[in-house]
Amino acid sequence: MWGKEERRTQQSALKAQATRFDAFVPGLREAPRASCPARRAVGGGWNA
Repeated sequence: MWGKEERRTQQSALKAQATRFDAFVPGLREAPRASCPARRAVGGGWNA
């Protein structure tokens, strides 16, 4: 884990790595963010 200051200094390198990874495996980083809300119960009723 990096501290706040260390993350700030490495921010451009981390963004470059994320962009490179997204080009190599498109959509993989977005998949967990999309799937978690889809698993949650929505609406009202007995199953909410």
